[in-house]
Amino acid sequence: MPADLNTVGLVGRLTRDPELRYTAAGEAVCALRLAVSTRTRADDAWEDRPNFFDVSVSGRTSAAPAEHLT
Repeated sequence: MPADLNTVGLVGRLTRDPELRYTAAGEAVCALRLAVSTRTRADDAWEDRPNFFDVSVSGRTSAAPAEHLT
């Protein structure tokens, strides 16, 4: 992997089922939306704030999320 790329790992919840689509060239692309909570302290209590990420998976691994995640 090139040295100028970052790797990100997200753990969260799906907001909807993944959508598997195909390009005009026949390549599979899976789209999903992930909600990840950030916990912060507000005064004397903890507060959870959601962050939403739109994720696209393409190539050979794109069918796996559509098959296994709901």
